[in-house]
Amino acid sequence: MTTRTGSGPAHASSRAAILDVIRAAGTISRVHLARTAGLSAPTVSTVVRRLIDDGLVVEVGQGRSTGGKPPTLLRLDPTARYAVGVHLDHAGLSCVISDLGGTIVDRWRQPGAGSDEPQQVVDRIARDVREHLSAAELPADRVLGIGVASPDRSPDPPA
Repeated sequence: MTTRTGSGPAHASSRAAILDVIRAAGTISRVHLARTAGLSAPTVSTVVRRLIDDGLVVEVGQGRSTGGKPPTLLRLDPTARYAVGVHLDHAGLSCVISDLGGTIVDRWRQPGAGSDEPQQVVDRIARDVREHLSAAELPADRVLGIGVASPDRSPDPPA
C-alpha cells in the first residue's frame, strides 16, 4: 500500500504542530522549527512550503549565520485568516473579528437580540458579520469560523 506524502492525519498533525510552534515563537528558522516540533527536516520543509502557498506563513528575512548560509526566518501572517466571536445574551449580541495573532480587527454590539426567535438571531448574526467583514474589507473566505457563546439560562422574569 502506498501513501501520498503530505496528506492524511499525519500531515494534518504536523501542520498543526508547525503552526503552533511558529505562532508561539513569533519568528523561527526551519532548523529550529524542526527541533522544536520534533519533526524531520523534510517534513518541515514540505509543510512549510504548503503553509507559504496557503498564505499562512511568510518568510521575513535572514537570521544570523552560525557558520553557513544564514537561515530564512518564518512567521505566521496574522492577516491570512480571521475568526469571529459572538456572545449572545438577553441584552443583545456582542461580536468581534480577530486576526490569527489575536488582534481585534472590529467589534460591535447590537442590543435586544435575546428575545428574537432562534432563526432571526442566526440571520442577524450572519447579516452583521457579512456587513462588518465588508466594511473592514476582509474577504469572507478568510474567516476560519464563528464561535457563539451564550449563557445557559435566561434572567428571571420581573415579579
